[in-house]
Amino acid sequence: MTPYAIPGQVAAPPATATLQDKVLSYMHANCSYCHRPDGTFYNMDLRHDTALTKRGLCFVMPMKGDLGVTGAG
Repeated sequence: MTPYAIPGQVAAPPATATLQDKVLSYMHANCSYCHRPDGTFYNMDLRHDTALTKRGLCFVMPMKGDLGVTGAG
């Protein structure tokens, strides 16, 4: 049995899915609950349908500090 397979749901991405499709769907399913405009970490928007330039991934100051990374943000 495929791990996490639920009857009626797709257990794995289609063979034609690109790496970008897989990454975006993973972030949408696992990260966007908090990383969205109305979420806990609202400075990032990791929903699948958000344009890359609107996601807030680059040139944004971290909300929880730099974690010791010089020049973070």
